[in-house]
Amino acid sequence: RAQRTEAALIERCWDERRGLFWDLAGRAERQIEVSTWSSLAPLALPSLPEEIGRRLVDEHLLNPSRYKTPFGIPSVSRDEPSFRAGFHLFRCWRGPAWINTAWLLVPGMRRLGYDAEANRIVESLLTVVERHGFREYYNPLDGEGLAARRFGWSTLLVDLVEPAPA
Repeated sequence: RAQRTEAALIERCWDERRGLFWDLAGRAERQIEVSTWSSLAPLALPSLPEEIGRRLVDEHLLNPSRYKTPFGIPSVSRDEPSFRAGFHLFRCWRGPAWINTAWLLVPGMRRLGYDAEANRIVESLLTVVERHGFREYYNPLDGEGLAARRFGWSTLLVDLVEPAPA
């Protein structure tokens, strides 16, 4: 079932031209062409074809006009009109960086050999947690902690910290 689901994901959601996965809407499964972190989320699948994973990283996660920011991974690409880095009551998934997003994407980056960039993301999130505590989300441009304080799922960061070499 997992293999069929992944094949359907690639067949129905993968856009070869743009190098992203699109969310689908309605019975007609209309692709919603807005580049959000969910466009990159299949990177979390260990069996995702390597060439697709590399495109997600090279063309999007490492692109400073898209997802490469000083702190974390923004929830929407910086080149989307809806991108807002800071707090907005109704746009919390339209720019801020969430630690749970990194928790899904960083292991895929490491699996593909992007260790330095994955570690840069983790270090940037450690920095914002040291400054502002475990917050609901963070401004990916200046690192400001936003919304709820002592937010539990932000402690997922602990899973991403690599032990120091012996």
